[in-house]
Amino acid sequence: MTDSKSGKLILFDIANTLVTFRSDLRTERLKKLCSLSGEEINARLFTDADSPGMDFDRGLIVSSEFYDRCCAIMEVEPSEEFAAKFRHAYQDILEARPEMGVLVEELSAEHDLWLMSNTNVWHLDYVRTQFDYFKFFKTCCNSCDTRFVKPEPEIFVAALERSGRSSDEVIFIDDRQANIDAAKTLGISAVLFESVETLRAKLGELEIIPSVTSV
Repeated sequence: MTDSKSGKLILFDIANTLVTFRSDLRTERLKKLCSLSGEEINARLFTDADSPGMDFDRGLIVSSEFYDRCCAIMEVEPSEEFAAKFRHAYQDILEARPEMGVLVEELSAEHDLWLMSNTNVWHLDYVRTQFDYFKFFKTCCNSCDTRFVKPEPEIFVAALERSGRSSDEVIFIDDRQANIDAAKTLGISAVLFESVETLRAKLGELEIIPSVTSV
């Protein structure tokens, strides 16, 4: 259990919630580095159940093994030059959402903010170093450190156990309905992210921030 503020614990997803995730840009860059098609890159590197990307996000492999396995699938000889190009193609696809940064700073005044995302150490390092508003997140409970991925219930249980909070003290924000449903099953209030405007409205309804009608 960590020291807590008097408000709620708010768990934030990262990709397509706090930042824009450009998987299309990643695909186009990697296509230029190998002979695989875009469909093959996405499936074999990132979305297949046994892909290196899935194992990396779940924390089952370290970054060097992730890179080596991707090189093998791409049939590319590892080198320092290729490593730099690969990491740029894979990592530099996250774009800031300044309006979310404003909301995050507002919420941090009274509430504990944690990251809860299906992500890996490379992407975590990137958002923490590139986007100033990530400094407001007290800690995290991500797939790469719990070895559970949303919507598996164990990742939510881990957040409750680590924080020492009960489910009625927690709010979860995510852009995927399946993850929202999983949180609600455990009694956690969950808000589907659609836009900053709708998020502000829903947080107002939950009395986390002043509602539009009360301002």
